[in-house]
This record gives sequence, C-alpha cells and structure tokens, in this order.
Amino acid sequence: MMENELLNLLGHNIRQTRIEKGLSQYGLALKTGMAANSINDIENGKRWVSAKSLSRIANALEVEPYIFLLPKSFRINDGITSIKLYDDEMIKAIQSAIKEVRKRYNIDSDS
Repeated sequence: MMENELLNLLGHNIRQTRIEKGLSQYGLALKTGMAANSINDIENGKRWVSAKSLSRIANALEVEPYIFLLPKSFRINDGITSIKLYDDEMIKAIQSAIKEVRKRYNIDSDS
C-alpha cells in the first residue's frame, strides 16, 4: 500500500466512524482537544497523525485505534465494533500490539 493510500484509508475510516457516532469535525475536535482544521486535514489525507493524537481520536469515538487502518473488507456489521477474523492467533497478536502501544505511550485503557 502506498503512503497516500494509507493516509486516505486512515482519514476515510476516521471520518466514517465520526459520522456513525453522530459527531461533527468540530465536536470531535472538542472531545480530543485538537484543532478542527487538524481533524479536517487528517480526514482528507493531508496530514499524518501521531500515535497520541490517534489514541485521542479513538478514545473520543470509543473505538480501538487499529479500526482506522482496516480496509473495508475487514469491517462488518456496524463497521466499528466487530471485525471478521478467522484466526485466534491473529486476534491475540492484535490485542498484544494494542497493549504494547498503550504501555509504551502510557495510555490508560479506560480513558
């Protein structure tokens, strides 16, 4: 996947999740403490997002950050809460990676 494709996927998934949650870009900005123009740039694939900002966005939208990197083929049902994965080992690896990111960046799982 090319860099611009990844930026567009990330932005698209953040936008879709925000809309599904009934938030405007301004509302998401207020919940994350980020500027609304930053949210706009991220959603339009014009700006990379730091791990800290991605975590803030995910927390504000009440999803795990990895959701934003999933291609449409992995998003089912409401597109937010469930992923169709066939391998328990893959699920464990994803959970482990999330745990490691939270530990590395001192992210509380309840915040």
